[in-house]
Amino acid sequence: MRGALPAYTRRCRQGLCTALLLMLFLPALTLGQLQPSSEDSRAIRKAISDQIAAFHRDDAPAAFALAAPSIRRMFGTAQRFLAMVKADYGPVYRQVKYSFVKLTVEDGRTVQQMLFLNAEDGAVFGFYLMERQPEGGWRIAGVMLRSLRTEST
Repeated sequence: MRGALPAYTRRCRQGLCTALLLMLFLPALTLGQLQPSSEDSRAIRKAISDQIAAFHRDDAPAAFALAAPSIRRMFGTAQRFLAMVKADYGPVYRQVKYSFVKLTVEDGRTVQQMLFLNAEDGAVFGFYLMERQPEGGWRIAGVMLRSLRTEST
């Protein structure tokens, strides 16, 4: 029979087609799974806003409670945590205004980009590393700041 393929050749072609389809569509499926839901986005914004409000009240226990377990272990007490924020994160501790810029997933990590404005530091970008907790809530696992101020020459 001319044109008929042996069974193993048909299986190989079917396997190849399946592999090609997976290669084409798996990245799209994976990206969809990685993006936080709108519910996650709201929970992340609330955790960050609640911590910033706690900083404004100098409520160390409330601010500390919103930090991820690894951060709480690192500092041990709410007072030490607040002292570090005051010393090293002025734009977060005492800003005039802040806004949520973009929620992204980078290398499997959820990052909320922020913009902080205050008189002393000007505009500062904040990158909040967020960590989903086993019970489903979100905690702040770290913050990186980057000034938008340009140096004059």
